[in-house]
Amino acid sequence: MAQIREEQEKNEQTNKLVVLSGVTDGIGEASCYEFINRGYIVAGCSRNKDKIQLLSQKYPHCYFESVDLNTIEPVQQFCNHVISKFGTPFIVINCAGWSASIKTIYEHDENDYNTCMNVNVRAPFLMIQKFLPLMMKENKNNILLTISSGAGIIPIPLGSIYCASKYAVEGMMASCAQELDYNSTLVVASYDPGAIATKMFANAHEKSIEELLKAGMISAETWAKISIPHILSLNNKDHNGKRIETPILLESTKPIMPLLNQKLLNLIQQKPKLIKIESQFVQKTL
Repeated sequence: MAQIREEQEKNEQTNKLVVLSGVTDGIGEASCYEFINRGYIVAGCSRNKDKIQLLSQKYPHCYFESVDLNTIEPVQQFCNHVISKFGTPFIVINCAGWSASIKTIYEHDENDYNTCMNVNVRAPFLMIQKFLPLMMKENKNNILLTISSGAGIIPIPLGSIYCASKYAVEGMMASCAQELDYNSTLVVASYDPGAIATKMFANAHEKSIEELLKAGMISAETWAKISIPHILSLNNKDHNGKRIETPILLESTKPIMPLLNQKLLNLIQQKPKLIKIESQFVQKTL
């Protein structure tokens, strides 16, 4: 019976388009494979040209393009190419993200700020501008998400720029959701994925992905198998404009504290007032 239901789902989703950014690493890559395995057509972008080429060869019925999300025109061109080739997406998820190094705000330079804001906020903004009007017109339970973080609701020392970008994501998605028509069936929202063993997390906290997995963090592949069905279950009445969390948020964040960058751990331990947010680090992802 389970196999029959799986085949039925694949048949129902044939030709339904999912647009993803960041498809060559982390949760974007894992989501890409999960959606394809479920029978969806994926249009994805990433700056990793070699991996994009491999994806294009492996899944010729899908569409993949090398795009630098730190720039404006390539993002807009990617969206135009997708629309021209496939039309209106059923789902759009802005998965790509950039995390600045663990530093005080005065140690960052303008390049850190610009890259973080361009990738985490402006690129989703550009994709929303292109795809949302089409999705609103179609109005068939379409879903538009931008990946957020616990850093979008919790102030994190030594994470000022990343926090700023994720707070912006929360505000942008919540406000955008209020612009839908009263009879809309769409879901427009932010999505907190929890703490996942990805290259971005590993680099920020000076660990290897193997160390993260050994300590009990959840792999991107496991995350996708649980979170993608959750995303597919979202509906306008219950989820539009909400801050949505993966079902495994608490489970995913339990191993965080020992894995944090040592500079951040030292700061938390040295300043008593920061101890108050320690429990928040355990329960919310960076």
